[in-house]
Amino acid sequence: MISVNPIKYKIHLEPDLKNFKFAGSTEILLDAVTQVDEIILNTLELAIWNCKVRVGECFVDCPFYVNPAKEEVTVFLPKEMAGNITLMIDYVGNINDKMAGFYRSQYKSEGNVRYIAVTQFEESDARRAFPCFDHPEKKAIFDIEMIIDENLAAISNQPISEEQPLGGARKLVKFRQTPKMSTYLLFFGAGEFEFIEDPGEVLVRAATMPGMTEYAGFGLEFGRKSLDFCEDNFVTKYPLPKLDLIAIQDFAFGAMENWGAITFRENLLLHFPEITSKAGEERICEVVAHEIVHQWFGNLVTPSDWKYLWLNESFATYFGYGAVAYYHPEWDIWEQFLNGQTDTALERDALQETFPIEIPGGEHVVINTSTAPIIYNKGASILRYIKEYMGDESFKEGLKYYLKMNEYSCASSSSMWESFEQVSDKPITRIMKSWIEQPGFPIVEVKRDGHKLVFTQKRFTYLPNEYNQEWFIPITIRVFYENGETRSITTLLDRKQGVVDIGRHVISYKVNDRQAGFFRVRYNDEGNMHELGNRVSRREILSEDRWGLQ
Repeated sequence: MISVNPIKYKIHLEPDLKNFKFAGSTEILLDAVTQVDEIILNTLELAIWNCKVRVGECFVDCPFYVNPAKEEVTVFLPKEMAGNITLMIDYVGNINDKMAGFYRSQYKSEGNVRYIAVTQFEESDARRAFPCFDHPEKKAIFDIEMIIDENLAAISNQPISEEQPLGGARKLVKFRQTPKMSTYLLFFGAGEFEFIEDPGEVLVRAATMPGMTEYAGFGLEFGRKSLDFCEDNFVTKYPLPKLDLIAIQDFAFGAMENWGAITFRENLLLHFPEITSKAGEERICEVVAHEIVHQWFGNLVTPSDWKYLWLNESFATYFGYGAVAYYHPEWDIWEQFLNGQTDTALERDALQETFPIEIPGGEHVVINTSTAPIIYNKGASILRYIKEYMGDESFKEGLKYYLKMNEYSCASSSSMWESFEQVSDKPITRIMKSWIEQPGFPIVEVKRDGHKLVFTQKRFTYLPNEYNQEWFIPITIRVFYENGETRSITTLLDRKQGVVDIGRHVISYKVNDRQAGFFRVRYNDEGNMHELGNRVSRREILSEDRWGLQ
C-alpha cells in the first residue's frame, strides 16, 4: 500500500520462556497520503485478538481479515481516513524453534537446560513478532518495552531507559527510542545474559551465556577497532550510543547486523585459548568487522529494494577485509581476498547460467551457494576495482557523500554512482552499470603491435558461446622498461576493441596491475609471457600479479 507509511511503532512484549509463548501489543502511527478505508500489514503465525483505530480521543474496534497465504492482515477502518492514523493490535505468538522471528535458543547452565528468547528478522521475519510493514523501504522509529522475569536481562537496539519492578518476580524494561530504521534490523531479546564492556564515547559490550564472558575479550577488542576503522573511512560517526556483540548458541547464520545489537554464532565471536586456530582468529575478526560495516551500509542507509542487497553485502565484505588488513597487515589479507573472494566469484560467474550482482525482481533474494558468490564475492571485488580506478580519496569522499545524502533513508544503486560522480570526473555510472546490471565478466585479449597494445573484449565462459555484451573496463598496465624503470598506465576500454600506446624500449608488461580488475587476460605475445615468467621466478612481481598470471 504505497499511500500508507509507518511513522512510529510502540511494541509491548511479554515473553514466557516456560511455555514458549509471548503476548504482544503494537501501536502503529501511520501517515496516509490519500483517503483509505483499510490498512494492510504483514503478519505470520500470530494469533491476532483485536484491532482498533484511534478516532478522536478513543480507540474504536475494527474488523480485520488474516490471509495466511499472503502473510497479511487487512484492518477495515470505520470510515475513510487520511493523515495520521493510529492502530492498536493485540496478539499472541510462539517463541518458536525455527531460528526466525522471535525464537528460543537453548544452552546449559550448571547442568540444566535453559533458554533465551531472541530475534532474527532478516529479510522478512519481523512479521512473526509483530504486525508491521515488513519491507526495508518502510522505515519507522521504534519504542520497545518488555515484561520479563526479574532475574533476566533484556537487550534491544538502544540502551535501557527505565526498569520498573512489578512484583511477582517480574519487571518492566523500557528502551530508548530508535532512530528511523527498517523492521528487519530491529532486535529484542531476554535471558540470563552476562556482559563485558569497553567504555567510550560509544559503549561497546559483549553479551554471552552465563560463564562465557571470559572468552569474549578478543571479539570485543576487535569490535572497538572495527568501529574506529569505519568511522575514519566513512567520515561518518556511528549514530547510536551503544553497540552490543551478542553470542548465541542456536543461530542460523554466521551473524546478523541488527542496529546496535549484532548477533553471532558463538564460534564467530568467542575465542577459546588452545582451541581457536589462527584461521579461526582471522575469521572472528572478519565477521565482526563485516557486521560493524553494516551499521552504515544497510542500517544507516538501507537498500530501497532487496535487489539492491549488494549495497549491504558487497560493502560489508570489502570493508570487513579492509579492517582486518589495517590492523593485521602480517596476515596478508588482500592476498586471501583474491583467493577466497575474487577467485570464487570468477569461477561462479564463468558459468553460462549466472546473473547480475543487482538481481532482477528483488522481492525476495535467497542467499545460497549460487547467489552468495555474486552478491558478496563479486560485488566486493568490483568495489575493490572501482576504488583502485577512482583513487582512495575520491572513493572515500564519495562514500561520505552517499551516507550523508541518504542517512536514515533508503537508496538504490544509482544513488551510489551519483555520489561517486559528485566527487570524481570519471564516468562511474556508465562503468558500474555495465558491471552491476549484466551477468558475467569479460576476458581481455591483448597483443602487442610495436609500441602499442591492442585490446579486445568478449564475455568469458567455460563452455563456448556467443554473447553480445560489452563492459566499460578500466585497465591498468604495469610496464617494464629496458633501463629498469617501471610505470603504470591506465586506460578505459569502452568498446569491443581499443589501443594503448605504452612507449618504446618496453621489455614486458602485465595487464591488470595488482589484479584489481574483475576480468581475465589472454596474452597473444609469447615473448612477453616468457619475460614475465622470468620476473616471476626472480620474485620481481607482486604476489597478487603472480596469482593473476594464469
